[in-house]
Amino acid sequence: RDISMGHARALISIDDKEDQLNIFDQILSEELSVRQAEMLVKGITPQTRKRAAALKKASLSFEQTRHLEDIKEYIGDDVEVRKTDRGNGRITIPFKNEDDLNRILDLLNP
Repeated sequence: RDISMGHARALISIDDKEDQLNIFDQILSEELSVRQAEMLVKGITPQTRKRAAALKKASLSFEQTRHLEDIKEYIGDDVEVRKTDRGNGRITIPFKNEDDLNRILDLLNP
């Protein structure tokens, strides 16, 4: 019940269970549309498999989680941190429109 039938149809076409789970996680975490999920499934290659596996969410330390909560409170609840087991990753800050982007940029560049 977390995804639509269209998302499920795209996932069924993936033979590898691990790839299915990685794409499923990405659909949920990035709130992908069915069309985006289909495009993602069509683009699976050994390189994208490796990248998707590397970007699985690794546990954040207590201090990192505390800092993330502070950032979410400062910028907005949609801030996401994805960390790999190797310690690298990305911080994603979505915006809704041009004004929201400018608001975020103003917060980051006082």
